[in-house]
Amino acid sequence: MAGEVQRKHAWDQLNWCLDRIDCAAADVLADWCGAQFARSNSIQSPSIASHSSLDDDLIGRVHRRAYHAQQAVPNGGDSMKKRIVTLLVLLAAVAAYAASAPANSSGTWNFAPAQSRNVGMMAKGTIQTVITQSKLQLVVEDNSDFSGQKDTQHTVYDLTGTSVTNASMMAGQATTRSHWDGAQLITDWESPGAIAGTMTKRTEKRYLSNDGDTMFVESTRAGKDTIVMVFLKGK
Repeated sequence: MAGEVQRKHAWDQLNWCLDRIDCAAADVLADWCGAQFARSNSIQSPSIASHSSLDDDLIGRVHRRAYHAQQAVPNGGDSMKKRIVTLLVLLAAVAAYAASAPANSSGTWNFAPAQSRNVGMMAKGTIQTVITQSKLQLVVEDNSDFSGQKDTQHTVYDLTGTSVTNASMMAGQATTRSHWDGAQLITDWESPGAIAGTMTKRTEKRYLSNDGDTMFVESTRAGKDTIVMVFLKGK
């Protein structure tokens, strides 16, 4: 349900941007047509050009803008260029928003060891992961079963960038700091090393496939092969 609400909110924002683009496009067209009419001296009176009853349709806007363009034709080209630039900026903003919007991984996921890499003994176990995600945090519940040993690990990813304490399945207590890199959630883990006074650091990258049905969790440590855990969306 939370995922559906967030997706609806994202669509509402995108539709709002598209509405602004429609308005800008209509203004560009009105300015262009107005300039053409002005050059041909087709506007007969300022009262017709500025009549309020014509404001709500494109013809009225063209007629009204044409009158103003007729009064200052030399400036018409600059005005139209500015509106075109505005339209292009809006289009670029929409494209950037769509490309960089954080992915929502809420739902139930099942570990797929056959599709994973460098997972070692974890390949013999089962893991079911339940994720809930909001604007401020992503909460992960990992329910695992390794040769009859069942365990539940609770991890909170603070999406504001604040450092929090979490328990690592392999390294115990750790300090984590997360941030979005486009649609990927990057988390730096730091925990006490095996030797007193040392720290172990690893970077986790969590992201979804294009169709949203596969989740990848990559874990990288200096001098070690990257662990890639693959999860499939529960039906």
